[in-house]
Amino acid sequence: MSRTLSSLVPALGIAAALGLPLPAQDALPGAVASAAPIASASGLAPDGEGLHGFGRGYSSRFDRSGFTFTPALPTAPSARRLAVALRSIARGGVELPIEREVAPEQRGSSAVYRRSPTITERYEVTVDGVEQSFVFDALPGRGELVVRCALGGELSAETAVGDAGGIALLAEELGGVTIGGVTGIDAAGRRGAGELRLVGRTLELVLPASFVDGAALPLVLDPLYGARVDLSVGGGNDVDPAVACSGASGDFLIVWRRKLSLTTREIYARHYHETNGLGTAFLVGSGATLRRPKVAYHRFQDRFLVVWERAANWLGAAQLTSRIVNGNRTLGPELDLTLATADCTHAALSGNPGNAQTDTGGLIVYRETGVGIRALPYTMALSVTGLTLGTVATVAADPLNDLPRISRSGNGVRVVSYSRPGWIVAQPVDQSGAPLGVGYSFAVGAGDLLHSDIDGAGSNFLLVHESIGATSREIAARMFTWSNPTLSEISAGAITNDGFDDREPAVALLGPKYLVAWAHEYAFLSTNVKARPIATTGCIACGAEVTVSGSLVSERTPVIGARLAGGNAAPNALIVSASFQNNVEFAGDITATHYTASFGANQSSLLWSGCGVPATLTASGSFAIGNGAFQFRMSTNPTPATALFAIGLSGAQLPCGTCAVVQPVVLETVPLVGGQAVYTLPVPCDSRLLGAHVDAQGLLIGQLTNNCPLLPTLSTTPAWRFTIVE
Repeated sequence: MSRTLSSLVPALGIAAALGLPLPAQDALPGAVASAAPIASASGLAPDGEGLHGFGRGYSSRFDRSGFTFTPALPTAPSARRLAVALRSIARGGVELPIEREVAPEQRGSSAVYRRSPTITERYEVTVDGVEQSFVFDALPGRGELVVRCALGGELSAETAVGDAGGIALLAEELGGVTIGGVTGIDAAGRRGAGELRLVGRTLELVLPASFVDGAALPLVLDPLYGARVDLSVGGGNDVDPAVACSGASGDFLIVWRRKLSLTTREIYARHYHETNGLGTAFLVGSGATLRRPKVAYHRFQDRFLVVWERAANWLGAAQLTSRIVNGNRTLGPELDLTLATADCTHAALSGNPGNAQTDTGGLIVYRETGVGIRALPYTMALSVTGLTLGTVATVAADPLNDLPRISRSGNGVRVVSYSRPGWIVAQPVDQSGAPLGVGYSFAVGAGDLLHSDIDGAGSNFLLVHESIGATSREIAARMFTWSNPTLSEISAGAITNDGFDDREPAVALLGPKYLVAWAHEYAFLSTNVKARPIATTGCIACGAEVTVSGSLVSERTPVIGARLAGGNAAPNALIVSASFQNNVEFAGDITATHYTASFGANQSSLLWSGCGVPATLTASGSFAIGNGAFQFRMSTNPTPATALFAIGLSGAQLPCGTCAVVQPVVLETVPLVGGQAVYTLPVPCDSRLLGAHVDAQGLLIGQLTNNCPLLPTLSTTPAWRFTIVE
């Protein structure tokens, strides 16, 4: 009577194509906000005449007048608030009837306003931000859909900058609030990009007629509110950011280069902690020509290593110089790493996330002019503030090789990526930097050098890179598995394909997913920073793309500091970028946005109750696209002889006396061990499945209950409906 799992996968695809109902979505699983604590929380509770919500980087309040968002800005002398109040909703220029003054209702972690019998405004309070959404069960008329909200509070009068993807309200030298781009999601799971318009102090959330007129109802419209922190306030020309995270303290260390004059450059660093806020910026190095600082963390010694290029002048050979930043925030002495006669540039560091006494080694990869890609192994001393340098290894001997990067989340085999004209290469190396096996090379459609980045651990790695399309530069990804001596590609795909130039990709492993960030040129010489999570199962670009920068005129060179690379398993990171008010270099600051990359929270609803022997059905993991580890768990006591899982799609039931059974597409017998049965249901990597429903129920046979005349020993768990999320 068993049907295999393979029969469910095409059925899920059919369900998505048929447009099964998509409920209002919860907050994006990859949410953006200011930096977050490792063990953080969010909550929503009654507060006088309204509701109070909080997350790791903000607080919020909901009452009859609307919603107030207060970001945590550690250096602000007083609170900076943004108040949002609904004023009107129009379709094709015709206003729809709504209630402006209505008390919010609490539904779990959501504050809900019933604006009309067919329109609901909802605010989902999450750890990383507040997602506002509007659910339309009916939409009379035709034309574009426009939701207008009045803005108030201190931040509404601050500098507003943005592009088609988002808007930022920024208090100078402090940070502020980012409002993510508008997305429409219809009942068939189709998505449409909208836009934000700021007209004076009125925010307009707009979905175009081309999407709304063909949308299946109910229709959901949702932007995301998050916080943004300015790290190098008022610094002038601050560029070349790098970041790493301490797994011991939770501190992020951000380093960058400051250009003070034509003859003076300095390397600065600053600690950032989600609870303690910003530390004091301190000088790491100075000189006439300093470039490209990098930073990595060593968990066992609780130390950061900062490396940068130093040259006598812009035409002179560059020497790599390093300095240790200890966990107690003291500095070690400067140490030159390469010979002054060699020209060494574009360093990248691996660090070491291990916490065993043997986890003392790291690697620095760099380009040596006239030679190719080199690797310098080092050992972080246990009791002193210096490094023990190993023997330089040659990773790839060709003067054309350039722009090396190295994986950071593992402490065994690392993979180095680098560029040569028209090609990207991935090369595994051992802990001494010596090549392992033959590198994997692939063409990228251009004769120039393209940027890449790589991360991963153990045997699995993700490489992201620029790729030349017909009219634009895009971002692509390739996933590899390592089995000595072969690095094999297991999947590949495009991350962007929007006709705009996308550059400077960065990637970090966050645990359940990779996080990819890049610079997106939305207008001539104007860029912002975007990000997207990718499942570690080979599901390329299955997560939602979000704007994570403040959308200044230009935000460039994103880098990612992940907790996992610092030896902590929390799935979050800090995305740091150089941000400019204009396209003149003497106007730059270093800004940071926190990101959590995880599979989305499960959406489930009870279909009907169980019968017979008491038994429960629960979910383990997230029922999300690309999650190969999702499981149903059935528990019962006493233990009958046989357990089965019934998985269906239609919501139909098979009645039998007082029992009801899900009409199955898959019916699997699973052994009971200690009163528990587990059934793994890998969710395919297919974006068409987003929003599709799957019904699940546990069946137990062998205990006489007489609830089902045809099968007197049948018992069932309650039946549940699960919705596939990102």
